[in-house]
Amino acid sequence: MIMFQQMLHICLLIAAICYALASSNSEVNRLFEDLFENYNKLARPVRNPLEAISIHFKFKLLQLLDVRERDQVIMTNGWLIHNWIDYRLTWNPLEYGNATMIHIPGEVWEPPVIYNSLCKMDIEWFPYDEQYCDMKLGSWTYGRFELDMAHLETDQVESLSVGNETSWRVEKGIDISEYVENVEWDLLSVVGTRNVKRYPCCDFPVVDITYSLNIRRKKLFYTINLMIPCIGIATLTSFVFYLPSESHNKIQLCISVLVSLTIFILLLVEIIPPTSLVTPLIGKYLLFTMILVNLSTALSVIVQNVHYRGDQPMAKWVRSIFIHFLGKYVLIFRRPGNPKFHRQARYKRIPTLNALRLLDDHFKKDLSLKESKISANKKLCRSFTDGIYNDIMNNNHWWYITSNNISSQSV
Repeated sequence: MIMFQQMLHICLLIAAICYALASSNSEVNRLFEDLFENYNKLARPVRNPLEAISIHFKFKLLQLLDVRERDQVIMTNGWLIHNWIDYRLTWNPLEYGNATMIHIPGEVWEPPVIYNSLCKMDIEWFPYDEQYCDMKLGSWTYGRFELDMAHLETDQVESLSVGNETSWRVEKGIDISEYVENVEWDLLSVVGTRNVKRYPCCDFPVVDITYSLNIRRKKLFYTINLMIPCIGIATLTSFVFYLPSESHNKIQLCISVLVSLTIFILLLVEIIPPTSLVTPLIGKYLLFTMILVNLSTALSVIVQNVHYRGDQPMAKWVRSIFIHFLGKYVLIFRRPGNPKFHRQARYKRIPTLNALRLLDDHFKKDLSLKESKISANKKLCRSFTDGIYNDIMNNNHWWYITSNNISSQSV
């Protein structure tokens, strides 16, 4: 008997719950029918046609997906929260089973807002650049007197007066509490502003909310993979002049450095947007380095040409240009000859033009010394041949006198 009473109580409880759910569902269904019986989602939800509906915006940024420098577009992932009051969707909860909230996806009036996230790239200081990207939210359908836009958190709004218009600015206009840091860009600041502007197409002012993002490119990746290799390759150019003149690797090193710089320039062209308004600083650096490499290649060719030309005296035009003419402007004066120049050059650095002068003087002295030795050798050979000739002539004369004496004695 007791078991039967317990089962009866459970059945009655389940029936009561089912009845309550059915009644609540019927109340919600009746609420839907009453709200949307004569509802038109294309009409602006205002009682007075001259009244402006106020839309409160708040943007919650979750992630900065990509910044396309070539397309000048920024891609973000976030939640756009906007609230407004639709008087047609109000009811008394007591009449509908204390229902205070219902979900109506896609069946109500929504503000016709256009989202624009263009980003004008300034690549002058690439890869150490900062970009200012704007995300503008506004309506092309309704003007200011029909649709007004405001920030959701009014306590953070800073009022500004621009002419006859009252505007506002929010220092932290975007909620970044759940922002996931980007691997390439740092987010420095997010500012929200309200603007009122007249466009040539319309006779009425248009209100928009602009969220400005200040982002800065991370330096580590481009410094390691772009800047340091460029500086290292450019430094190799100076080692071309350290190689000896008879080395055939001078030209090969110059060509290798030139090819490497060309590859880096092609890589840079693929990264930065194609613009003729400004040239990035790294592009100027690579172009200047390429000019220096071309100049070093030409000088290496001239040096090897002079080296393999043979032991010839310095040309007069070379001496007049590089020693006499240029020496005056770099404050290098003529020094007396030094016979121990090569020995001192091992332990003391000598200016280039001064070294050329000393080498020229040393070459002249060597040439005059060789000529004096040749003339002395000629004199020695001549005296030696004259002595031999005189000895031969004296011996012939003695032999002639001796033979005459022998002939006279025999007679």
